[in-house]
Amino acid sequence: MTARAARTVLVVLVLSIATMTPVRSAQTPAGRSGTNRAPTASGIIRGRITAADTGRPLRRAQVTVTAAEIGMPRRTDTSLDGRYEFRDLPAGRYSVSVTRSGYLSLRYGQRRPMEQARPLQLGDAQTLDDINLALPRMGVIAGRVLDRSAIRAWCWSTPASRRLRTTSSRPTRR
Repeated sequence: MTARAARTVLVVLVLSIATMTPVRSAQTPAGRSGTNRAPTASGIIRGRITAADTGRPLRRAQVTVTAAEIGMPRRTDTSLDGRYEFRDLPAGRYSVSVTRSGYLSLRYGQRRPMEQARPLQLGDAQTLDDINLALPRMGVIAGRVLDRSAIRAWCWSTPASRRLRTTSSRPTRR
């Protein structure tokens, strides 16, 4: 290898290493001090889940909290007395939702399905107690509708939607 070829290889090698190495700025971003600490995850959200019709606690209901601050949603099941608790939550805006077999799913702040939910604002080291939800029972009514020519259509309705749905036409209001 000639001296000229060796220099070319060396220059290419140095340039490739220089472009792969990240450049770190010695400056601190505007509005921030160099001693920033991550917010402590010490908040608590707790409450109780009951059946709306009887007021009895619902065990094994799945409660989920979601927020941008925690990334993935966190889930827990209610205890025998319908209680749940989420610990070590960072400050932020949270949404609490509940699901259980045989009941309609609800989010905190809804009194009935299809209403707007209300997010919770949790401060650093704050405890939010009595985040309670009462789940209404779910039911389905199904049947067949026949006309004179014996054309069949399957129909169903749920209390949440209050609509009659058919397989042969668009949903219609009752």
